[in-house]
Amino acid sequence: MGQNPSASETISMDFDKFLRYVDRRFQDICGLSINDVEDFDFHDYYPGETAKKIEYAQAVQDAARDCLSNAAGDDVASYISPVAEY
Repeated sequence: MGQNPSASETISMDFDKFLRYVDRRFQDICGLSINDVEDFDFHDYYPGETAKKIEYAQAVQDAARDCLSNAAGDDVASYISPVAEY
């Protein structure tokens, strides 16, 4: 992503890169890969090829949280720290 643009700056990110960020966040949360869980559709979380940096960060957070909640069969949102820089 370059030189750490501000949260409101518009950046570009393809879906594969988005998934890598989701996987990294998911691993930070639970030590597993998104490949270790049942099928989960991350397309609903992807903000598109171009969005604000904060939108990508929130989408990564939401996708990792919801994937974990789905895998655990439980709402784990309260155990996950707020959006972190990636």
